[in-house]
Amino acid sequence: MNPVRSLARAKGASPEDLGGATSYGMNKIIDFLKDVRIELSKVNWPTRNQTVQYTFVVIGLSLALAVFLGGLDFVFQLGLNRFLIK
Repeated sequence: MNPVRSLARAKGASPEDLGGATSYGMNKIIDFLKDVRIELSKVNWPTRNQTVQYTFVVIGLSLALAVFLGGLDFVFQLGLNRFLIK
């Protein structure tokens, strides 16, 4: 960010004091996008193979959980039908 603008904002300057509301707002957006680009360049992105592996892990765990919960539902349904509902 622009150190002069940061200092002016810290001292309570209004956007009009810094060259108008429009340019102030645009500069703020541009500074934000530059910072985002810098931060995204620091990210350690997974490789394509890692992404595929993680996707299969998520799908597998989701299916396992669905089967487990379906089994519990079936067991509870049998118990209710046998003992409570006659």
